[in-house]
Amino acid sequence: VLLRMLHSYYYHIQEYENSLVTKFYGVHCVKPVGGQK
Repeated sequence: VLLRMLHSYYYHIQEYENSLVTKFYGVHCVKPVGGQK
């Protein structure tokens, strides 16, 4: 189910960058200082 929603969700986040969905579900990206680990 989540993989089917991913395409639509990606475009939603592109349009609404401050969406509360990311805050509720913790869908975010963490980039460590100094590159990928």
